[in-house]
Amino acid sequence: MLLGALIKGYKSYEKSIFVPISRSEVEKYSVYIGNNGVGKSAILEALDTFFNGRPWNITRGATKDEVYVAPVFLIEKEKFKERLSNSNYYEPNELKENQEIILPLLEDISDYLWNVQDNFNSLVHKWTHILSFFDLREDVKKKYSQEDYFLLVMGTQYTKRDVYFSGFNDDIIGHLSQKNQGIVRKELLSRLESTRELVCDNYSYVYLPVEQSIDEILKVEARQMQTLMNKDVLEEIGSALTSRFEINHKERSFITFLNDHLNEFMKGINESIHQIDSKYNYGADLFIKKNLTVSDIREKILEAYFTKKSLKYDNKEINQLSSGEQRRALIDIAYAFLSNEGVRDRNIILAIDEPEVSLSISNCFSQFSRLEELANKYNNQILITTHWYGSLPTINKGYLHHIHEEDQQIAIRQFNFFNYLEERKKFPDDVDLKSMFDLASSILSYIKRNPSRWIVCEGSDDKIYLETILTDIDSYKILPVGGIGNVVKLFNLLSSPMSSDRKDFTTIKENGSKILCLIDTDDLKLNFMSSDKDSAVQLRRLQVLSDQSGLEVVDPARAGAYNKTVMEDCLDPESYYLAIKKVIGEKGSQELRDLFGDFDFNNEIAVSNLSTYNSIIKPQKIEVFDRKREIEYFLKQHDTKFLVAKAYSEICQSNPQVSHKLEEILVNFFYS
Repeated sequence: MLLGALIKGYKSYEKSIFVPISRSEVEKYSVYIGNNGVGKSAILEALDTFFNGRPWNITRGATKDEVYVAPVFLIEKEKFKERLSNSNYYEPNELKENQEIILPLLEDISDYLWNVQDNFNSLVHKWTHILSFFDLREDVKKKYSQEDYFLLVMGTQYTKRDVYFSGFNDDIIGHLSQKNQGIVRKELLSRLESTRELVCDNYSYVYLPVEQSIDEILKVEARQMQTLMNKDVLEEIGSALTSRFEINHKERSFITFLNDHLNEFMKGINESIHQIDSKYNYGADLFIKKNLTVSDIREKILEAYFTKKSLKYDNKEINQLSSGEQRRALIDIAYAFLSNEGVRDRNIILAIDEPEVSLSISNCFSQFSRLEELANKYNNQILITTHWYGSLPTINKGYLHHIHEEDQQIAIRQFNFFNYLEERKKFPDDVDLKSMFDLASSILSYIKRNPSRWIVCEGSDDKIYLETILTDIDSYKILPVGGIGNVVKLFNLLSSPMSSDRKDFTTIKENGSKILCLIDTDDLKLNFMSSDKDSAVQLRRLQVLSDQSGLEVVDPARAGAYNKTVMEDCLDPESYYLAIKKVIGEKGSQELRDLFGDFDFNNEIAVSNLSTYNSIIKPQKIEVFDRKREIEYFLKQHDTKFLVAKAYSEICQSNPQVSHKLEEILVNFFYS
């Protein structure tokens, strides 16, 4: 996958800059925000130039010899080696070259980049782009082994075809020349060019710019569409023409049959005219092929067949739809193909410039959710630029990049959505406010047109539990927004229009839409607007009853004592215990597994509370009672919480008899 790119002299990037994309193989969703003109689209365009030969868009006044684009790759060695040794992709001589030349070069380049020190050049302290690469590398080293992954910087310059390694170029070329002393420089560069081509061949970069006609993109024969479909139309035609089948008791391909048939026809024509004068003859010119080839026919088929098969929506041509409907169709079609979990020849990188352009605000949220799904559910790398921030609070995994001017230079700040609550404190002032406002506007616009029931919850773990608990899950939209503070903030933004605009209030109430903002009961002091009891938007706390006999959801404005309650306290006790046991058994240390073995399931408890005295686990011996905190600490870790939620979901799916008290409470809330 792409971890970043080193760029110089391309559009906004006059000086060398390191463009961050990701820091992990599993975080494949990257969002770029910032004012117009700071260089968001330039990043996607530069990558398109590298991968697909898009014409260079050079910074005015740039020294052409210094212009380059050099992506940073993290590639799993085993999968890449399998591809290089696959006879379906490469001819026998290519397979031999891959093993004897390409792989050793890749190993050498990767080994250099994994281990090069930040004092390799006396100018490094001035090269902020190279220092940023070192920062990325040290982070990646904590997660990935150089024995298992290639770390590569492989780019291209505007004026040369040779592979280019950015600030490492001279050092790497010198390093490789030393290791391959019997090879002249020209031959070494030629081999490196082949190496870069094979690395690029491992990826399909699909760029959908704002200015390109959507009608053109959505044609079957368009390059971007063929990449999304994982099909080459010309190859499909060629395969049809050369596939062998039985004709007149003989096994022949269609192209052979056609040539034989036409040759017989022409033979008959010539025999007829020879009866008049044998000097007449229909025949091919000297040195011109006599028979039709696959390439002759497939171009005509492409022209005559596929150009007449345009995409339609509701029997309307795409170019007859509004610009917003066209944009929605583009994302729908991309989602349809990329959510297909079939085997692909290459890793997809989908880059979309401003997906929200021309979309109505009510459609923004659902379309952005689909793009995130393509990354975090279907494992495609997705890069987007946007001015619509409504999806930011809902993203569970990936990176936000804020591009801005700093000291008259372009700077990029990277934020991890994993730590959204912590990271957002460092956001530019406008981002946090605008993201929640955009999200609230989108939700309100959506529910006015589409009757629906929403549960706004704190995190992705809560979403997994709610999707497991609710039997009729298709009747609900579950929206995690990254913590209790964001739930309350969104509640305030949703409630305000309801209280001030009676027309909106009436429309939403009449169509049956309802929004529940659901939070834990903890020690945080909340700043929220109280809502009318008839409002379609309500804020509620989860609450375990004081005698631990059951659950309720209560209005935070209600006076009285509260018991600290989190979503994990509101589950089926036995299923939650089994989920904990499974995750500790698979991910816990031996010491933790031994400790958990000294506890039994408490089958007398009515709720799934773990941290209280009367817990779902009870010690077999008194000396381990105080060590229960070690188990609680392990289960509070973000990664562990996610694994327990997934395990709980799987356990409940395998046992449909499990009943959930919380489901009855939530159903009563929405339907009472």
